[in-house]
Amino acid sequence: MKYLRILLLYSQHVLQYRTRSFIWFLISFLNPFILLMFWDGALEGGKVINGWNAASMQTYYLLVIVAQSVLITHVENEVAVEDIRQGNLVRELLKPIDYLWLKLSNEISWRFIQGFYGLVVLSIFLLQGLSVQITSEVPMIIQAIIIALLALTMSFMFKMILGILAFWMTDIYGILEPNDVFIIMFSGTLMPFDLLPEWIRNIAQFTPYPYLVYYPVAALMGRGGINFFQVMTNEIFWIVGLFALYRSLWFFGVKRFSGVGQ
Repeated sequence: MKYLRILLLYSQHVLQYRTRSFIWFLISFLNPFILLMFWDGALEGGKVINGWNAASMQTYYLLVIVAQSVLITHVENEVAVEDIRQGNLVRELLKPIDYLWLKLSNEISWRFIQGFYGLVVLSIFLLQGLSVQITSEVPMIIQAIIIALLALTMSFMFKMILGILAFWMTDIYGILEPNDVFIIMFSGTLMPFDLLPEWIRNIAQFTPYPYLVYYPVAALMGRGGINFFQVMTNEIFWIVGLFALYRSLWFFGVKRFSGVGQ
């Protein structure tokens, strides 16, 4: 009950910044929207590229708009800059709740409102006559939901690790900004992962990026040729590994922290 109340309090806080949240959503919306129009023109006339036609590509980018608003967390900047660099971590450490849960509650609240905007935009496109090819098989839908929840957890843990690197780094943006580029390249927001060159796919498979957007969207579309059970297994291994790494970094990082003047 205590954790639920904290989540509700953070939700009320997030709702005070509805306009700012909507602007952030629009920024993340533009890239897949432009790519949707590009592929719509490139695949017109019944063209097919590696199993992707105009209709399936249309579905893919519409779902990407929702997926990246819900599944890609943005906690790292707040952790690195506001909490560690500016010293607000002192206030957080005094609270009788684990810091990880506090950040998770706050981030879930942001994901809810961002996801709402994503669903609104998706509904607008559907009203304009665009079709969405989502699997109708209940087991596949359940599997897609599980993959998406694991992806959200992966994203959060990964971004928390990036954030607390600020315990050891003066210029944290040297890590955060390249990471944003890798997310665009390898997560499936730029193009479906299976359309990337094979050598890039082979490298990216050993990173968390493809699991953040591409696999949740592909599972909801019911894309064949993907072992989604293996995807879920890999996501679980990533989450366990990231959690263990986070705890180790947090243990040593807090010892280095000093909130002078707080």
